[in-house]
Amino acid sequence: MLEQQPSSNKHVLLQFARFLIPYWFSGFVVLICLVFSTVSSLAPPYVTKLIIDEILPTKRHSVLGFAIGILLAIILLNLVLTLVSEYLYAWAGNRIIRDIRIELYRHIIDLPLTFHNRQSAGDLIFRLNNDVRVVQSVLTSSVLGLLHHTLTLIGLVIMLCWLNTELFLLSVVVFPFLAGNLVYFQPRIKRTVESVQQQGSDISSHVIERFNHVPLIQLTNRSEYETAYFRTVLDRLIGSIMQNVTYSVSMATVSSFLVAVVPLLILGWGGYHVMQGVMTLGALIAFMQYASRLFRPVHGLHNLYIGLVRGLVSMRRVLEFMQVRTHVEAHGGRRPFVYDRNIEFKEVHFSFEGRAVLQGVNLNLIKGNTYALVGVSGGGKTTLANLLCGFYSPDRGCIRVDGVPLKEIALRELRQHVGLVSQRVHLFHDSIWENIRYGAYSQETQEIERVIRNVRLDGLDLHAEIGDQGAQLSGGQQQRIAMARALLRPVELLILDEATAALDPASEEAIIQYVRRSLHGKTLLMISHRLSVVRDVDEVIFLDKGRVVDQGPPNTLLTSKGYFAQFFQRQQEPDSSG
Repeated sequence: MLEQQPSSNKHVLLQFARFLIPYWFSGFVVLICLVFSTVSSLAPPYVTKLIIDEILPTKRHSVLGFAIGILLAIILLNLVLTLVSEYLYAWAGNRIIRDIRIELYRHIIDLPLTFHNRQSAGDLIFRLNNDVRVVQSVLTSSVLGLLHHTLTLIGLVIMLCWLNTELFLLSVVVFPFLAGNLVYFQPRIKRTVESVQQQGSDISSHVIERFNHVPLIQLTNRSEYETAYFRTVLDRLIGSIMQNVTYSVSMATVSSFLVAVVPLLILGWGGYHVMQGVMTLGALIAFMQYASRLFRPVHGLHNLYIGLVRGLVSMRRVLEFMQVRTHVEAHGGRRPFVYDRNIEFKEVHFSFEGRAVLQGVNLNLIKGNTYALVGVSGGGKTTLANLLCGFYSPDRGCIRVDGVPLKEIALRELRQHVGLVSQRVHLFHDSIWENIRYGAYSQETQEIERVIRNVRLDGLDLHAEIGDQGAQLSGGQQQRIAMARALLRPVELLILDEATAALDPASEEAIIQYVRRSLHGKTLLMISHRLSVVRDVDEVIFLDKGRVVDQGPPNTLLTSKGYFAQFFQRQQEPDSSG
């Protein structure tokens, strides 16, 4: 299960603030640019006041030219500072989003299979792309935006109070109403944002799942149904988006009305003071210029808050995954993998989502022997293999390698010496050559070519792309690639879980014989329902309902009329009767 979301917004923000630390110098330079830009932007209205009140009445042309030159220099300075700060902002922002994605990507890859078994790929991709992008926007814009808008607001308040304190107090009379507007709409916007994020994630999962099953959709003539359903979920998403737009636009409309009232108040009250000679025309014009800017930082802080609300939703969604313990963290082993004698299962129990899969399994895998794990589907064979690979940990009991508990062995060490080839082949959208080399890049070209010949792949174009999940290859060719990949790694224990089920009998026998020669002195564990595969092993282990119910050499078990013999007899009965 996913861990509980953090309850504190402060805690959530602190979890992500660490991604800003490596780029502190860029942030510092941007901050300096913002300070100078903010201070310089406050000068033009006051210079305008001086021109109107003091320079124009004196008709001093040289002073007027000098004042206009100052204004031009301020404009150019602001442009340069804006260019530098925006470039550094973009540079740091893109690297921050890269760092978050890398950490989340690495963390997801290391999460236990139990997590991946219940989590949709679409949701993972949506959080990795969309949510991380929102988080990056909040991290970079929140700090810099907060500083910029706060500095601007402070500077404007100082200048307005200096020009006319009474008029300033009149201009901020709408602030309590703006705050009430925010308090009313904020929780509603938050709910709609959460709904939009979740629906977007669900749609991404749905699309990826359907694309993975296009042959089934076409075969069952369900394309029209799938299209109609897709239209329905998109319409539902648009409904949520429009609800969010309604709240956001309503809040913005109320704010705009309140802001639009302020210049009228200033013009009326200030104009009256100018007529009475209490205030100069230049001071009124300067005041109105400053006042017109007053609501920009207020509006900016308001948008920043809305962005923070949206960002906190995405931050929690990202943290929800990042706080799940990886299998490496849960495992905690540090000892090396040394397998010279045996691997022992002692009263091993394992349950999956409340269902008992293994119940008190006891067995002994002696180094150098070959074993066959046999039983009806759902008996626990694949689960046992996953335990040996460290994908799962037993609920009770213990697995020992030469007397060392498996949980004390480093997972990296374990997986370096244990190989698994399953019926479900994992292939990348790349060439056959690169898929075989995956995980064994240190192998020489000659060794790779030798393995390719022995698994009978040498007749194919090894450097042509094979499509998504090897779609351009047959099932047998896919299994040969997986077998070649496993044989390139110097493992001490190789597990074949129905790894040759898609091969014809002659090819299967040839490859199995090659595997046995390659693993001389090492341990081979084969999971299969075919008698031809398991008849030549040293020992058969028969699992039924999570228990070892039959064990011994295959010839002995076939003559004992036990579970193993009855299992293969039932397979032959339809053939003999037909």
